[in-house]
This record gives sequence, C-alpha cells and structure tokens, in this order.
Amino acid sequence: MRLALRWIPFVVALGAGTASAAAAQPDNRYTRLVRDQLTRAAAVFVDRGFRVADQPVLDRLGPEETATHEVTLTGGREYVLVGVCDEDCQDVDLRLLDADGDVLAEDVAADDTPILMVRAPRTGSYRLQVVMARCSASVCWYGVQLYRR
Repeated sequence: MRLALRWIPFVVALGAGTASAAAAQPDNRYTRLVRDQLTRAAAVFVDRGFRVADQPVLDRLGPEETATHEVTLTGGREYVLVGVCDEDCQDVDLRLLDADGDVLAEDVAADDTPILMVRAPRTGSYRLQVVMARCSASVCWYGVQLYRR
C-alpha cells in the first residue's frame, strides 16, 4: 500500500498571541537554517534504512503555541518523525495521536530536536502536534520531516 502524507496546518493559541501557521514560507535565514538542520538529520536516518516519505513541513509558531498536522500512515510500517527549529527556539515538542486521541509517541524533553519513532498500528490518519514550548522571539520557525521503512 502506498504511503499518503497530508499536512494540514491548524494553530491553537495557548498563549496570548497567535502566529499564522498558514503564513507563506519565505526563503529567509530562519527557514534556511531549519532546512539545513533537516538535511543533516536525513543523513542519519537514511543510513539506518529509512527513506524520506514526503516534503518537510516548515512553519512558525509563537511561544507556547501548538500546530496540528494530519498524517496518513500505513499499518505495520516503521516511521520516524524528526523536528528541528531555528536559533530563537530552545524547546519544541512532538506528539503523535491516533484517531481516538490516544498518544502513540511523544518527545517532550526540553530540547530543540524532538524525534518520534513509531510503528503504525493500523493504516489511517494520525495527528501530529508540534508545540513551541520555548521561543525567545515573537515567532520561531520549525520543520518536521517524516521518514519510513
């Protein structure tokens, strides 16, 4: 069965201000930094037999904001989701939830490179939450890349 990946930006404001998750993705030093970090991470996972499953998601969030992206996974396959963020970000977290809202995997450590490793229990839609836990600017750029094997 072919892997289908669909990212749908959706922002929930946890703090006072709300950044636009659907903002255009300009080619600026922040997006270049995030893309470079994702490229470096790719080498690690490709060496372990994973393949890039789709284009990365690049977006921005303000401090304590959350974005939710829909991901379609194939049951029985192994996946890795790697998150990175720009230099103003001190902590970004990832959480993967099933259709019932149960957490399948999460990385909520106080760091700026969360990694989720999961075997999809069934084929279907899952929700990936990206939480900008600590950002020293009004917004921080983040990127997430999905790998499969």
